[in-house]
Order: sequence, then structure tokens, then C-alpha cells
Amino acid sequence: MKRFTLIVLLLVSGLIFKANAQEATVNEKLTEVNDKISGLTERLATDEADLQKLTKIKVSGYIQAQWQNYENLNTQPSNFFSIRRARVKFTYEAADGIKFVLQPDFSPGALALKDAYVVMNDRWTKSFSLWMGKFNRPNYEVEEKFLNVL
Repeated sequence: MKRFTLIVLLLVSGLIFKANAQEATVNEKLTEVNDKISGLTERLATDEADLQKLTKIKVSGYIQAQWQNYENLNTQPSNFFSIRRARVKFTYEAADGIKFVLQPDFSPGALALKDAYVVMNDRWTKSFSLWMGKFNRPNYEVEEKFLNVL
């Protein structure tokens, strides 16, 4: 009988020791997973902060192309597409009410700066704004005719 109780005690102690060992490995794995998740959370917070800065920058623009068609096929040059002008506009909103704008004009044979200015808006009363810089002035035929009519 003593032998039987000794065997039972050994089996029970073996099971308890095995359960404790498994519990320790489970705790280690949980700690490892928690560390990985906290590392990913920190990286995500950093990425969100960088993305928040990039949302303040806006890029827009256009390209104006033209098609030249010659009826006489022997004429040089033959029919072709060309770019009359291409513009890219960069806008950066540094803070609430402060905006920077830069707009170069890529015309064939020349690079000109159409707009480069800063706009500061009154944030409290919203009654005035201050514009400083170089602005696009009218230089097209339609605009000149319109100004002459006035």
C-alpha cells in the first residue's frame, strides 16, 4: 500500500510540476507577444505623426497641350502634339490661418514663377487677411480686353 501511495504522490507531483512548467512557458509567450504589440503600437504612433505632417502639403497642377494639324502632308514639320504650358502648385498650411503657396510655370523655353506668396488669415475675428509675395498678374488677351472694358 505504501508503494501505491508513493507512486500516486510521484505522479501527482509530476503533473503539478509539468503544469507549472507549461504555465511558465505560456507566461513567457504572452510577455513576448505583448512586447511585440507595444513595439508595433509605438511605430504606428510615429507613422501617424509623420502622416499628419504630410497632410498639410497639397500638390495640384495642370498641363495644357495643343495639337497642330497641317493639311499639306509634305509640310515640315508634320502634325504633332506640343505642350503650351505646365504648372504645378504646392500649398503648405503651416498652422491654422497661415498658408504658403508656390507655383512655377514650365512653359517651353522658359521657367517662370507665377505665384509665391504667404496668406495669413485672422483666426479670431475672421475679418481680414494679409497677403505677401508675388502674385499672378493678368497677361492674357481676354483679361486685357476685360480690363479695358472696365
